[in-house]
Amino acid sequence: MIPIAAFSGTDEIPKISHLHTFGCPAYVLVAELQMKRKIDKWKPRCRVGIYLGPSPSHTSSVHLIMSPVTGHV
Repeated sequence: MIPIAAFSGTDEIPKISHLHTFGCPAYVLVAELQMKRKIDKWKPRCRVGIYLGPSPSHTSSVHLIMSPVTGHV
C-alpha cells in the first residue's frame, strides 16, 4: 500500500501526474466566482489553503483543501 492510499483510505492508486505535494499551498476561488457571479475588480479572487490529497468520499477529481484560518477541510 502506498502512503497516499493509506491516508485517503482508498484502494485506487491515483495518477502521478495529478498529484501535488502534501501540505503545499492551494488556491481556491471565492464562492461568488464559483457561482459565476461578477465581483468587484479589486476584491480578492481566491483563498489560500493547504493541500491534503484526494478525497476518499468523492471522485478522484475532488481534493481536500484545509483552510489555515478556520481549520476546516
